[in-house]
Amino acid sequence: MTYVEPEKMSTQTIVIETPKWSFVKRNEHGKIDFLSPIPSPFWYGRLDGFAGGDGDPMDCIWLGRQPEGQMAEGKVIGVVRFIDGGACDDKWLLSDFSTISTWDKKKLTIFFSLYAVFKNGLVLLRDRAINSKLDAIEIWVDIQ
Repeated sequence: MTYVEPEKMSTQTIVIETPKWSFVKRNEHGKIDFLSPIPSPFWYGRLDGFAGGDGDPMDCIWLGRQPEGQMAEGKVIGVVRFIDGGACDDKWLLSDFSTISTWDKKKLTIFFSLYAVFKNGLVLLRDRAINSKLDAIEIWVDIQ
């Protein structure tokens, strides 16, 4: 599957793999993908039917009401443009709200900036640079 971006403001379904405040990021098979030194302040998962720039299922963050179960349906309201290992690894933002708070945007910026620092710190444990960074955050709804 090749990288295809979902349409802005289209309705999509996130499959939650990592609960809010978890330190453990899991992949689509339920296996541990990454142990974070900081907990995720969001529900994290994937968009089935879309592949990310890294070839894995498209990463997705839920910014809406607490999901009931492992899925939630909402609108694509933005994207965190993230580089991981030198490759595109965007995280799409879904919500059932028509706005997001300035605090939500700050949490995205703080979390993914720190996440990149920690991922790049893995170079100390591996023999190659990770080259991760937060590139940009695009939001297509009002921020209040």
